Amino acid sequence: MKYLHDKIPDRVCGACTSCCTSLGVTELEKPLWQRCEHVCEAGCGIYPDRPRSCHDFICLWLHGFFGLDKHRPDKLGLIFSMQKDRKLGAILVAWESWPGAMSKDPGLYVLNRLADQRFVYVFPFGEKVHRVIMGPKIEEMKKAVANGS
Repeated sequence: MKYLHDKIPDRVCGACTSCCTSLGVTELEKPLWQRCEHVCEAGCGIYPDRPRSCHDFICLWLHGFFGLDKHRPDKLGLIFSMQKDRKLGAILVAWESWPGAMSKDPGLYVLNRLADQRFVYVFPFGEKVHRVIMGPKIEEMKKAVANGS
């Protein structure tokens, strides 16, 4: 059985640094959508000593949850992870890597396909609080969120 922490051997980040620019890193006081000061030509300049939140982050593309090479976050414009929600169970979380990536293909196509199967929280580029919610039984989920989940 494949677990999320089991990376696909032939998948590598390569030139992709989407998590280093899209995600916030509390330990470094790095806000969302700001390039990390430690990004270098080789990727992460402090990789062996990277913060815990970077170490613990699981990129679903890198771990083979979905997608082809053309769906790598820096090419798709979306980076995906998984989180647990008290009422909804496992949900996908997507961060836009650049403005508009979620509103046109191929990003829109991938989001819609994933939302057919699971709930997806989408954080549009530059937004810190607002989230677009997609998924099956969307009205049910919106009620759960409104009730404090």
